[in-house]
Amino acid sequence: MSIYNPLERFSVQMIPGFREMKHPYLVAQSYPRGANPLSKSHQPLLLCDYESDGIARAHLGGIKQDKWAAIIDLEKEAHRNKLTEMARADSSYLLYVAFVSDAKKVNLRNNSALTEAVREYIRRQTNWQPGRSDVLRPNLELVFGELFVRLSYKKQVIKERLDVFEKMVFPCVTTSPSQPVSDSYRIIFQDSSLIRS
Repeated sequence: MSIYNPLERFSVQMIPGFREMKHPYLVAQSYPRGANPLSKSHQPLLLCDYESDGIARAHLGGIKQDKWAAIIDLEKEAHRNKLTEMARADSSYLLYVAFVSDAKKVNLRNNSALTEAVREYIRRQTNWQPGRSDVLRPNLELVFGELFVRLSYKKQVIKERLDVFEKMVFPCVTTSPSQPVSDSYRIIFQDSSLIRS
C-alpha cells in the first residue's frame, strides 16, 4: 500500500478563514505524507490550526525534534507575509492543512484501501473475534500532525498509527489465507471529528 495523504493543500485564501474562526495559531511541522515523488526539492509541511497559543505550544512541545516545527501567528503581519511567500507556487514548500475537502470521498477511499489492512490487523494483533453480523466503524484521527486509525469493538478501543496499516504485509494465499470478505464482518469508515471537512 502506498503512502496515503487525505489532507488538503493550503492556499493563502484560507488565512482570513482561520482568523475569522478565531484559529490564528498554526503549528508547522514536517509532513512526509505530503511529499511529491516528482518534486523531491519541495519540503512538505503540515499546518495545524489552533484557537489558543497554549494548545499550539503543547503541540510544538510534542514535536520539538522536528527542525521544521514552528508556530505561525496569523495576527502578526510578518508571519502572514512569510506564510504567503511559502505558499507561492515557486517556493520550496508544499503546504497542507489539517482538514479534508470532502469527508465522504475520504471515507470511500478508506473503505477501499484500508479495509483489508484493518481486517488483517485485527486478525494478527488483537484477540477480537467479530461475528458476521458485526460492523466495525473505524475512523482516521489526526493527533499532533500524525494520522491514526481508531478501532473499537465492544468496550475495547485501539488507536494505531496509519503507517502500521500501510506496512501491513498480507500473508501468502497458499500458506495462511485470510478469511473471505463475504464470510466476515463489515468494516465501514466513519467521519472523524478531529479531521474537519
